[in-house]
Amino acid sequence: MSQNNHLFERSSNDTQSKRSYVLQMICIVMLALVLTACGGGGGGSDDSGSAPVASGGNNTGGGNGSGGSNGDMGDTNPIDPGNGGNNNTPPNEEALFAATLHPVLVNPGYTCVLCHNGSNMQAIPFAVADVANSYSVVTGQAIVNLAATAQSTVYQRPLTNHNCGAMCQTIADDVLQAINAWAAQSANNGGNNNGNIVASATTNFSQLVTGSVPRADANQITLFTFSEGAGDTTVGTSNVGADMTLNLTGTEWDPEGGLRNVSGKAQASLTDSQKLFNLLSGGNQFSVEAWVIPENTDQTGPARIVSYSINTGRRNFTLGQRADQYAARVQTLETGPNGSNPELRSENDTVNTELNHIVMTYDNLQGGRKIYLNGVLAAEETIQGDMLNWQDDNLFILGNEATNDRLWRGVFKMVAIHNTALNGAQVAQNFEAGSDNAVTSLRFDVASVLGAPGYIEMQAYELDPDAYVFARPILVTDATGVRVKNMRIAVNDNVPVAMQVFRRVDMMVNQSGQEISPLGALIPSDLGMAGDQISLQFEILGGQTGSAETIGPAAPPLPPADVPEPDVGVRTFSQVHDTFAAITGISQNDRDIRDRYNDIRDQLPPTANALGFGGAQQIAIQRLATTYCDEVVGNNNNARCRNFFNDNNCAIGAGEKDAIAGTVIDKTAGVNLANQPDRTASIAALVGVMDANNCANGCNGAAGRQVLQAVCAAGLASSAVTIN
Repeated sequence: MSQNNHLFERSSNDTQSKRSYVLQMICIVMLALVLTACGGGGGGSDDSGSAPVASGGNNTGGGNGSGGSNGDMGDTNPIDPGNGGNNNTPPNEEALFAATLHPVLVNPGYTCVLCHNGSNMQAIPFAVADVANSYSVVTGQAIVNLAATAQSTVYQRPLTNHNCGAMCQTIADDVLQAINAWAAQSANNGGNNNGNIVASATTNFSQLVTGSVPRADANQITLFTFSEGAGDTTVGTSNVGADMTLNLTGTEWDPEGGLRNVSGKAQASLTDSQKLFNLLSGGNQFSVEAWVIPENTDQTGPARIVSYSINTGRRNFTLGQRADQYAARVQTLETGPNGSNPELRSENDTVNTELNHIVMTYDNLQGGRKIYLNGVLAAEETIQGDMLNWQDDNLFILGNEATNDRLWRGVFKMVAIHNTALNGAQVAQNFEAGSDNAVTSLRFDVASVLGAPGYIEMQAYELDPDAYVFARPILVTDATGVRVKNMRIAVNDNVPVAMQVFRRVDMMVNQSGQEISPLGALIPSDLGMAGDQISLQFEILGGQTGSAETIGPAAPPLPPADVPEPDVGVRTFSQVHDTFAAITGISQNDRDIRDRYNDIRDQLPPTANALGFGGAQQIAIQRLATTYCDEVVGNNNNARCRNFFNDNNCAIGAGEKDAIAGTVIDKTAGVNLANQPDRTASIAALVGVMDANNCANGCNGAAGRQVLQAVCAAGLASSAVTIN
């Protein structure tokens, strides 16, 4: 440890004992987070988490000035601003807010202003004196629901005794009274029901269309979706010929969907495999399509992802992985029996360990072989007039060679074979459709507005019980030259104030199926999926003009809070990398380490400022730690594992858990430091990691190594290492 002490230095001050306790608590919490980080976080409270984002603008009808008095700040009774006696003019929403809810939020006798005044970076700053800023946050964060006032977050929070003590019920009552007064006169209460409304027909979530982004599959001859989830076979289906069955060995069903190849393959019988020969060999064009997640970027051979072959020297085709490249082989008169003279490869660094869509096509009239990656052409050749030269004794295999010596490790999400060469547009279409083609959409009929058949289709689904996602609207119609301007989403005839991102649309749709916007919106639910009726409203659609919704400019950002600099810092991206290498003894030039670091470097902390440290950075640290620890416990180098854990067999005996945990703590937290986390508590936390992973009574083999990797990563990614 002495030679690497510079990596573990702690700043010192007069409050070391307090910092030691804080570090201890953070360390234990982060140890628990490591194993769950990849699964995503839970929902945060309404006044904590990331800093708020200013709204895109005041989403109201009559302008942007405050237009109303703040009233007596000590008076908790909201003021009814009226609308100036003009029943034909939509009221100014910001003025209504200023006269009703804002005085309650900034009442100095209430506790809202103590936390939500902009000085607390962890709290939503809605209780600020500036009306425009306060209104922007209230609408941008959707903490008020004018359609269902009692569901407003700013009312619900005091009811849960949220930092307001004996005043909670009083605050809640006054907040609700103020919101009711705002809603009673709001242009947004009742769907902007002022003037002529141009709207689509109403629909609901019982009308969801699944898989509405169609696949280009007219010439598909087999499709494997790996949806069985159990058993030792998987079946490829199609409307052409008999279904193909693959027998599984050395595979696991992935709990998140798909088939994981660990040490074996999925292989068809000779009879089933001959379907490919019969339907492909005479056509001189075909496509192999796969959605896969490679386990790493070291696999070579090339490792067989999808292969129709008999051994390592003869094949009809293979789509494979050669380290950080994808490789395509097709047997033709020119390329030879192995299809490798030459082998077509993608560029370096095109393989990663994320979900990828890879398509290999062959067309003897259009240049030969091509490789597409995630909808984009990645490699092609310029051979003209070559011919397939196949044999009917080859076997269709996923994840290996027929001779079991070209293993590919990773997860299969989908595999399809087509008896035509997909073109670039078709490949992009299948990439857009996704690995499970499970996009759901709603269709809003607008035929009565256009005077011709037509509908607007949006991707749509329920995000959680409180909100829906609407995204990427397209217009499908027989009409041409259709103008679309200022489109809003209405729930039960109410247009929610927040997140109406399509209101800025102003365009001409000149082709059926043209995308109106690439954006998405979060829209608050009202009665839930079973009860909500959804429609679209427009300022202009085709030749019809309806009610406008004025878009005010965004409120100016709040000034930065005057927060004292913390006396602790975090390691920056290069320091984290250096520290992990020093602790584990793994070279930074190791291929997997290098690739992972290059992939996530921009997600790691760029500065030592602890105030800028967020959950995404901790996730990146954990991912890098997991990659280092995978190299520590990898099957190919037992010495690394034994050296790191001071263990002769790199397994966990029932009586060895405390010793192994202690070794990890000593290597990561260091020894003889004045403000390190408590060693006993940290050991107990790591033992808890082992117990939670079914290793309470010891474990060995692959299961033991997996637990050792988790324990190593928990220590490596903890605050004991990352905090200075």
